[in-house]
Amino acid sequence: MKIIVKGDKAEFDVYDFIWELLDGTDEETVKNIADSLACHDKIIKYVADQIIDGWTELMSHGHKSIIAHPEPYNPLDKAVRRIAKSSSYIAKREIENLEQELISAKEKIQQLEEELDKYKYPDRFK
Repeated sequence: MKIIVKGDKAEFDVYDFIWELLDGTDEETVKNIADSLACHDKIIKYVADQIIDGWTELMSHGHKSIIAHPEPYNPLDKAVRRIAKSSSYIAKREIENLEQELISAKEKIQQLEEELDKYKYPDRFK
C-alpha cells in the first residue's frame, strides 16, 4: 500500500487498505470484521444493490457468474439464488426445475463431447 505523508497528515487508498487488511488477516478476524460491517446500514444498502441490481451505485460488484449454474458457487450468486427461492413456493419450485434442467443440459453436453471425441479420435477408444 502506498502512503503519502503531507505535513502531519497521511494519505492512502482506503480501497487498497481494506483489501490488504482482509487478505492478510486470519479467518476469525475477517469473520468478526465482516459480521460488524454486515450490520452497518450503509453496507447493507450496497450489498442489497448488488443482489437486486447486480451493481452498487458506484458500479462495483463482488464476484458473480455470467453463466447459470445448477449450484452457484460465488457468495453473490448464492445470495441472489437464496433470496429468489425464498420469495415464494412457486419461485422455489420453478428455480429448482431450472436447476435440474441445467444439470441435464450439462450431462447431455458431456455425453456429446465424449461422442465427438470418439468420432475425432477413434484410435483412443479401441
